[in-house]
Amino acid sequence: MNIGIEATKAHHIDGGFGVYPRKLIKNMLSMDNDNLYFVFASERIEGLDEFNNCRQFLMPVSDGLVNFLRLFFTFKGIIKKYRIDILHLLSMYGIYRTPATTISTVFDLRHLSIPELKERRFGKAIYKYVLPFLLKQSHHLISISDETKDGLIRYFKIPADKITTIHLGHEIAFDTEISGAETGLGWNLPEKYFLWVGMITKRKNLETLYDAFSTFLKAYSDFRLVIVGKFVNSKIEGEHKKILTSLKIDDKVIFTGYAPDYELIMLYKKASAFIYPSIYEGFGIPIIEAMALGVPVITTVDGGATREVAGNAALFFKKYDASGLSRKMAEIAWDEKLRNELIMKSKVRAKEFSWKKTARLTLDVYRELTSTIGRR
Repeated sequence: MNIGIEATKAHHIDGGFGVYPRKLIKNMLSMDNDNLYFVFASERIEGLDEFNNCRQFLMPVSDGLVNFLRLFFTFKGIIKKYRIDILHLLSMYGIYRTPATTISTVFDLRHLSIPELKERRFGKAIYKYVLPFLLKQSHHLISISDETKDGLIRYFKIPADKITTIHLGHEIAFDTEISGAETGLGWNLPEKYFLWVGMITKRKNLETLYDAFSTFLKAYSDFRLVIVGKFVNSKIEGEHKKILTSLKIDDKVIFTGYAPDYELIMLYKKASAFIYPSIYEGFGIPIIEAMALGVPVITTVDGGATREVAGNAALFFKKYDASGLSRKMAEIAWDEKLRNELIMKSKVRAKEFSWKKTARLTLDVYRELTSTIGRR
């Protein structure tokens, strides 16, 4: 069987859109020697060339209107050319009347769930016109959380049996070791700090975190806040800097920018706690990464899939409740017994997620869909 995988967002270095295709495809190939894979990405995905049953093809990135339209209308011919039997779309972008049996992964429905989040004009068009078309054209849907699955049923009346929830994963082990000599960051970190990781956008709700941290510092002035990730644009960066200045905590907050895995592991492991105050997440990979490395997690109880992912292994607060978050930070700071309980729960919780599991369950969907169509 020929399996085509559209991975035109695999070039993203931050966020699930980029991590998901890179990890999913490699892990599926390590399990499946029977089928031939055709991977369509904007850049070559490292590690796939070692598999004899995989061919990579470079395509324009799917970002932007022109490249999106090129993908939308011309990919049909590519599918026919390589006689693709199953096409898996990983970018939430549709293909015009695809001739293959199509599976689409849907990450989130934040445009419907959280109307106060403003989308760019192109993003609005994708959600308003393309997503409904994609859902209609797809033979089956994969949601990365039950939160997303419930939204598909609620907003689009998709039958539940047409949707399979397959959680994302991680590949970080608790016993991962890294020496300070491997990274300059290790020598400059404050002794006590809270950590946040991700792409800095409005949805991540760092304003509430800053407000809570400002209050927390009145009792625990020796703590710092470390922010790992890039600003989505200079406007957002300027807004954040103004907030920090107005709160008079700009010298207490450290921005590292993007951190490669070997630095990120150290940042996680040395943190007093990981805080994830998102307004909405379709999943939230950093939650699981922190838990896998034995870091206590504080996250939103009403942030989309954050509660679903964290289970009973985290402390929770309401997404706009800065005082509530500040209290949770204080609990972590003074209650060593609570920290240790959260660490133990976190390690257990993290074991429920892995990219191998994500890949295995995805292959099960391929097989089931193939057999179902074959019986028709």
